[in-house]
Amino acid sequence: MRHVDMVIVSWAKNDELLQDTKNGLDTLFDSEDENVIKFHAYIIESNPEINYDEYNDTVTIHPTEEFGYHKYLNIGRRAGNSEFVVLCNADLTYEKNWAYEIIKVMDAYPKFLSASPWCPQLVDLPGAIFCRLRQFPHKLGHVYEGYKINRTLAGWCIFQQRKIYDIIKELDENFTFWFCDNDYSMEIQKNNISHCLVCNSVVNHNQRKTVSSLSRDDIYKKTYSQIETFNKKWPNKFGVRRFGGNELTGVSTHRERWDEPCKIKKYFIPVKNKKL
Repeated sequence: MRHVDMVIVSWAKNDELLQDTKNGLDTLFDSEDENVIKFHAYIIESNPEINYDEYNDTVTIHPTEEFGYHKYLNIGRRAGNSEFVVLCNADLTYEKNWAYEIIKVMDAYPKFLSASPWCPQLVDLPGAIFCRLRQFPHKLGHVYEGYKINRTLAGWCIFQQRKIYDIIKELDENFTFWFCDNDYSMEIQKNNISHCLVCNSVVNHNQRKTVSSLSRDDIYKKTYSQIETFNKKWPNKFGVRRFGGNELTGVSTHRERWDEPCKIKKYFIPVKNKKL
């Protein structure tokens, strides 16, 4: 049996967002044979009135610290001790055998300490970020090595071997919302850690806007201001296009999520594998 710690950052501030988190837990625990893969869910919940006690193997954590995406992930990760750790948004649903497929790849290619599943919904979403997926041949049975955000690395679901933290230590808590995935990408590249997209592993990212009720200052702090944090840590490592104005913040910085060009290597999942 393989044990997997699921670290899920949730803000169930209304019934709709609460249902998103519960849908994720329902599909998670239904996605694998628990005699083969055992999930342990740690929900980092910002709403102190919400608990998930009705689910087995689930711990609800209400942080007292101010919200920070990496900060909350660190809290959840330290709460468990399983062989695998998955860093997740709350707005996900999980298809059958999604974790099995990633563990199978990590067993076959031990160099992959980090991986992401594929989300087919992203192919149909508008916008420059997700249109790039249309240029990428997601074929069943393929594994793609690379670090490109929303191409091979999905910041909303990162599946890790826990021993990765012997190398990278902690997620950088200076990143509170935007650019967390970009910072993670740069961190694992710096440490020569291989990451891959596993196309046989399917997780649906049902995106929700959870920041709409925040003040303008809070939105700016969690989004556009993170450009400065990233460029200070990783100078000349991120492309930022500056043009026009932003109606919400009044600043002239436009966030374009792309990092340094990198080669993408393709692997094939072995047909025959050891038992998990």
